[in-house]
Amino acid sequence: MTRLLQFPLVVVAGALGLYGVVLLGLVFVGYMASLRSFGVPYLSPVAPFIWPDMKDAVIRALWWAMNRRPKQFGPIDPKRDKGRRLSWRVPR
Repeated sequence: MTRLLQFPLVVVAGALGLYGVVLLGLVFVGYMASLRSFGVPYLSPVAPFIWPDMKDAVIRALWWAMNRRPKQFGPIDPKRDKGRRLSWRVPR
């Protein structure tokens, strides 16, 4: 994937210089912000900024501090989760 991005980057940098590199970088970040994987935004929780979910985005939070389901995943559907534990809390 990086090889495919390297060729347009070299062409744009040769034609427009640093402005072209910055412009292509902004286009690439905008494209990544529009992607969704399994219904969840690709850059979440950073792109649609969700403050409660940021505790595990940059630095790994302690396991006992992560006692709630991330908001971008939505509520648990009991019809789809038959036989599974329906709470997000870790058993003690």
